[in-house]
Amino acid sequence: MFVIVPLCDVPSREKSDRVSPLQMLLNLISDVASFTREKELDCLSYGWFRSAGDTDSVPHHWIRGLEVYKFPEANRKIHRAGKAYQAFREGAVAEALLNGYPDVRFWSPIAGFMTRAPVDFESKSQRASPWYIGIQDLVPRNGSRSRLLEVLHSVAKVAETSPGVESFWVLERSDKEDGDDLILFSAFVSKAKFDTFVFSEQAAAWNAVRELCQNTTTTTWLGSGIGFVGR
Repeated sequence: MFVIVPLCDVPSREKSDRVSPLQMLLNLISDVASFTREKELDCLSYGWFRSAGDTDSVPHHWIRGLEVYKFPEANRKIHRAGKAYQAFREGAVAEALLNGYPDVRFWSPIAGFMTRAPVDFESKSQRASPWYIGIQDLVPRNGSRSRLLEVLHSVAKVAETSPGVESFWVLERSDKEDGDDLILFSAFVSKAKFDTFVFSEQAAAWNAVRELCQNTTTTTWLGSGIGFVGR
């Protein structure tokens, strides 16, 4: 699988009609998500998330996505050629809805699981509450990557049998020349479960992760309303 976890820098200004750039962008992405779910079966996930608003790692009007493809061309050729994506690109450029272009280099899963069961965030009947998502961008210290992966593998095994953990996915760069950094994508039934798992049940492991990294950035998001994870 080939994974993209783009972080989008969305302008904070208000449009003259009082529709924010964030809402305009989300409307366009929602159209892409619906088209992708129906037409692009080699796309396994296309979920986009709004900030949970409880950390200051990035501005709260930014958004982040999780896109998963069976093979690179499913993104680079099929997805980008789709009518909905083309409309998204045109709209984003015309309305200046992005400050720069997000990092869309591929990641590959090396531990954990993407989702326990397929989730359609646009289905009002499927979920009573949104996923609470934590995304950790991890840069290992020199010589510490192997030990860091051991710790993450261990936590992933616990997560697999822990009620309330909906996703726990460790990703590395598909192209090793892009760096040795990692992403941990995790999703929980609630913020309370996230806090319990991270700060209580697995506190020692997270302390080890911080010690083994020269830099860690945690952002939190809500998975609700746009796209899907798993088929």
